[in-house]
Amino acid sequence: MWTDGETFGKYKLVATISAGGMAELFLAVQAGMEGFTKVVALKRILPEMANSPESLNMFLDEARLVARLDHPNIVRIYDLGEVSGQYFICMEYLAGEDLARALRLAKVHDVLIDVNLVAFIIQQAAEGLHYAHESTDDQGRPLNLVHRDITPSNIIVTFLGQLKIVDFGIAKASINQDKTQVGTLKGKIAYLSPEQIKHEPVDRRCDVFQLGIVMWEMLTGKKLFLRDTEVATLQAVHKTHVPLVRHLRPEVPAELEAIVTKALSADPKDRFQTAGEFADALDEYFRSQSTRPTARSLASWLETLFGSNRANAKKSIAKGANLESSITEVMKPLPSISTLKRESTEIDAHFEIMTDPEARRAQARKRNSLYWKLGIGFIGAFAVLFAVNHHSPWTGNALKLRAAPLTGSLFVESLPAGAFIFLGDEPTGRSTPATLEGLIPSKAVQLRIEKMGYLPTRDSVAIQAGKRLEKSFVLEPRMGKVKLVSVKEGVDISVDGNSHLAAESLSLRPGKHFVELKVNGKIVARRTVDVHEGPQVIEMGK
Repeated sequence: MWTDGETFGKYKLVATISAGGMAELFLAVQAGMEGFTKVVALKRILPEMANSPESLNMFLDEARLVARLDHPNIVRIYDLGEVSGQYFICMEYLAGEDLARALRLAKVHDVLIDVNLVAFIIQQAAEGLHYAHESTDDQGRPLNLVHRDITPSNIIVTFLGQLKIVDFGIAKASINQDKTQVGTLKGKIAYLSPEQIKHEPVDRRCDVFQLGIVMWEMLTGKKLFLRDTEVATLQAVHKTHVPLVRHLRPEVPAELEAIVTKALSADPKDRFQTAGEFADALDEYFRSQSTRPTARSLASWLETLFGSNRANAKKSIAKGANLESSITEVMKPLPSISTLKRESTEIDAHFEIMTDPEARRAQARKRNSLYWKLGIGFIGAFAVLFAVNHHSPWTGNALKLRAAPLTGSLFVESLPAGAFIFLGDEPTGRSTPATLEGLIPSKAVQLRIEKMGYLPTRDSVAIQAGKRLEKSFVLEPRMGKVKLVSVKEGVDISVDGNSHLAAESLSLRPGKHFVELKVNGKIVARRTVDVHEGPQVIEMGK
């Protein structure tokens, strides 16, 4: 049983999974009778968001919606509750990775996903969506649920070969308390449907379009609508020009190209009218294939991509075994994150190696000059000359050479120390103080540090070649908002020897505090109280 971490109701919060603008997601352990424990994911709304009726309604709507859905391809909700004024959703912990991270890592390794595996993943997602779209209320009336945010980051693949749709935070349904205002865009703009950006009514065909984007990007390894600016991205969605996938990846079967093209029709009437039709089309495709991927092959692909150590660690966490060592393993950086690799910083030099000796020597001189300019110098020139003069197997073919750009470093420290460091919303595996080396120069990227019991701190950093950037942070503790009850008017309140004027709104750091009540200088009550973050009520007695 894990003993460290914040106690939150019947849960022990043992690690932060992610933090967003509305809520935080924790890895938590639920303790029960007779030593029973269960590892879960606990989503807790941020205190500042809980004060916003719209944000709170959105948060509660997600729980109300997903709690009704019981499907193997949708994340399961176990509990919705409130502890001292802090609302939370408890859901199953998924021992896996989101598709966005998997696609980034595949790109770093310069590999494309097997086309049949793509079809299998999309079929599973479509099955989950169709179930959600068909859901009804207690009287059997359609909920008309639309997810509206089907993106790679909201599709989870587990190391057990499961696929789960998550984050129904902006889902639209007839039972929602929060109603989207006219003219409001919700969702990630590179995955919006044309009707969303035109502020037209949306239905389940919006989700079909978004899932089509995910399928197109998985097949091609490229972004469909994402551009350098938000305006350009919105314009690309509005035009809805969809290149044929076989122009970018010829081995994709024509049947799959036809399926993804139909899903991405600009006019909703031309798409699959339901996610079930989308899934059925993929099932029909598989009937023409000699083999069909399975959950085992999906798990094997994910483990091959992320490594057996990470896979075993996440599976151990799901079982509640070896939590400390497993969490440490999961926090290690991935190759795609540790170097902040970006396409714009990769310099590809394509050379045709000629058979004529003089032409080869001229080509070698050209390479020498280029590589000196790129900072490779003698090593790069020698490598190319060696390949040419020794009649390497590359002779007569196109040779692709990647020049390693100059890198920078980033020193991060915090008070107190021991905060986890994230770059671009991904863990670096390091905690403060630490120096991150070998970072590729980039435009502004988000730096975030997190420590249990303290507010997440963010900043933007721009890595510069050959330079060491330094960032220092003073972390603000998450305060407990304490209300003392059974305190009569005129009573003096002292906390840890310091006087306080009101019993209604004591802002105290989490931990133990010594509280005294005095009347005319005489102590009438004293208590040692254990304060946790967020609001709580403490009975002081008569």
